[in-house]
Amino acid sequence: MDRLALRLFDPSVQHIRPVRDAVVAGVVVFLISCLGIALVFHRAMQSNFEAVRWELLQLARTAATTVDPVLHEQLQQTEQTRSATHLQALAPLVRFHQAARNVIYLYTARERNGQIQFVLGTDTLFRVAGDDLPADPIGTPYTGNDRFFREAFATHQEVVGTEIVHERVRSYISAYVPLVDANQRFYGVLGIDMVSTDFEQRMAGIRVAAGYSVLVVSLLAALSAYLIYWFRSGQAKARNREMVQAEAMRLALSKAQEYAVLAEQHATEAERANMAKSEFLAMMSHELRTPMHGVLATTSLLQEKHANPTDQRLLGLIERSGNSLLRIINELLDLAQMEAGMTRFQIEPINPACLLSDVMELSRFGAENKGLELVVHVADDLPQPFYSDGGRFRQVLLNLIGNAIKFTERGQVSVTLVAEGASGVRLSVRDTGIGIPVHAFERLFQTFSQVDGSSRRRFGGTGLGLAICKRLVTLAHGDIGFDSAEGEGSLFWFTWFAEPAPPNEQP
Repeated sequence: MDRLALRLFDPSVQHIRPVRDAVVAGVVVFLISCLGIALVFHRAMQSNFEAVRWELLQLARTAATTVDPVLHEQLQQTEQTRSATHLQALAPLVRFHQAARNVIYLYTARERNGQIQFVLGTDTLFRVAGDDLPADPIGTPYTGNDRFFREAFATHQEVVGTEIVHERVRSYISAYVPLVDANQRFYGVLGIDMVSTDFEQRMAGIRVAAGYSVLVVSLLAALSAYLIYWFRSGQAKARNREMVQAEAMRLALSKAQEYAVLAEQHATEAERANMAKSEFLAMMSHELRTPMHGVLATTSLLQEKHANPTDQRLLGLIERSGNSLLRIINELLDLAQMEAGMTRFQIEPINPACLLSDVMELSRFGAENKGLELVVHVADDLPQPFYSDGGRFRQVLLNLIGNAIKFTERGQVSVTLVAEGASGVRLSVRDTGIGIPVHAFERLFQTFSQVDGSSRRRFGGTGLGLAICKRLVTLAHGDIGFDSAEGEGSLFWFTWFAEPAPPNEQP
């Protein structure tokens, strides 16, 4: 990519083709941006599918608790179908089926002499719309080839289908859980089939967002192509002028040798300045954020000028999609720079207390909208000021405090800033929010990681914020950690070290 950019902007190229260069630049920007959108779309699809599988497994676990193992074992003969014992065993499952949403079938099966046989099936007493297949009596052998169903019998473990089964009438996902009695003895498997309507509806919304993102990327690519065309056209004209001037200079310098040295010096300086300008523009061409800001600013101006509700809705959707894409680009670029070892702190004298005050002021609006109380405590003995990167320190503050507000529905968010040794500070953010389950502790600071499926669907995010915070804190020779209990809130903290500033230096 760097070689391509230098080739586009190198004034030593004799044949400058503005149209070709503009098309190449626009296509490169479009393809890179679409690749990012495709990656985000793929991860969103995977996350939503895993959430549906988890929901189905919870339904299967709950339904399994309604099966009476004693009654189940008494149903041994086909003639017992619709008997009092059969109906008594079916009743809890039927009530569960009627209350559950999107469930097609709910059934149990056992294994006798190496053969899987159906025992209970709610379709005996209750059927969903469109189900016209005859109900299976007790002891009906299973002749299908569902590998997940057979795996549940072979392993006596919970199994959830990893793919959607498509039929002529409907598409569905299946889950299977083992049935055990009071002595933990395995006596069968409960199966549940659920239509994939929820997953398809969620993906429809994501596809719409991806479509608008591609539209924004197309506009960005077109703008990039126009800028490249404008620059290369100007460069071609400038080169033609340089050639004419060089010819005139050659004729003039032929009369006097003393002008040759001076002309060579001027040409070298001009070439160096032009190369510096070209390298600068080449670097800037890689920055997707600047043109994206232009697109968002233009969208904002159009919103002010268009009062039509339809236009406002479409422009608002473009703006939200652009902001989401910009946030993703920012986080991905930050992460890429960190992984490549290119992140460097801009050292300057900073005041941690002032930076915290600024961040709290920015966060106050979001907290007040949710009715949350913001509490701040700053110690008096901070090593203030001290040298560090204020922008990176502020980035960590915004992420941790923003997370606390986002994941807290009621109560308060408390922020404490104290000294850590002679040359550091320790900041703690405590909230009364949803908390974090124990099983999510290990992956909390990993890239593209979320607490669980339900939180992702409700609160969103790329799963990069805490990973970036951890790397920034490490660069500042500090540490980051947390303490949380599900449903009881969380406490996040980090330490940040720097060399104290001289007494006469102020931020």
